[in-house]
Amino acid sequence: EDCCYRIFDIHGVCLFTSSPSLHVVTSVSWEPRGSLIAIGAFQSLMIANSDGQILHRTKMQMGSVSNIDWRPDGMQFIAACADGRIIFANVIGQKEYMGQY
Repeated sequence: EDCCYRIFDIHGVCLFTSSPSLHVVTSVSWEPRGSLIAIGAFQSLMIANSDGQILHRTKMQMGSVSNIDWRPDGMQFIAACADGRIIFANVIGQKEYMGQY
């Protein structure tokens, strides 16, 4: 109700609290490996890393996101919206860079 999302450790200690957004956060779902979190709100869908930093934000005319579910491989998720729409999302662009040691 405070328009924020939070990340807690396994003991319930709050590790991160987002800045308030314009609308209430209505759904959150961790990617199966725990490296990303999908966050839904009114007409907004966001992807954040495990530290809470927003990596991508999409705004659409869809009402509130009521549920998010990831595929087991963490490369896609589906989101159900209050207006009856279903959003299919692909997570792309995650790259690992190796430096010279």
